[in-house]
Amino acid sequence: MSEASRCQRAAARLLSLAPAAVQAEAKGLQPLLERLLLCQLQGREPLQLDAAERAELTAASQSALQQLPVVLVEQGAQGAELWSRRQHQQQQSLLMELEQRLHQHRGLLLTGGAGTGKTTRVRELLADERERHTLLLAPTGKAAARLREALSPLPASMRCSTL
Repeated sequence: MSEASRCQRAAARLLSLAPAAVQAEAKGLQPLLERLLLCQLQGREPLQLDAAERAELTAASQSALQQLPVVLVEQGAQGAELWSRRQHQQQQSLLMELEQRLHQHRGLLLTGGAGTGKTTRVRELLADERERHTLLLAPTGKAAARLREALSPLPASMRCSTL
């Protein structure tokens, strides 16, 4: 059985077990739940909904989603994210722990997509901190190498490594 078929069956089963108010919205929710389940299978939760997809969700559909084990997170003009409740809770817990650790150790987390100026920003932030003991962490070896290259020569008080 294909992943798509498995997701289709799982979404139908979830909706069949849901309260009547949710089942009334099943036609609109089924494809959304199938896509979320497929994202989960592929390890790329949450499901990203663009602004147009988000606008298609009726008030009744949104109300029905609240009765399912999912969380709809608004992203303003960018649309929304649809999470399984468990994954969302784990993500929120992890973010809170990360925030506490960063605060405790006077850390900074800088994120962004490719070409958004992360390396330039790091260079600016560290320009006056050359003597302070600093540990730069990157998610991949390639990203760490890029940081090392952009900031070379690294002072002895500064290290760059992968997470």
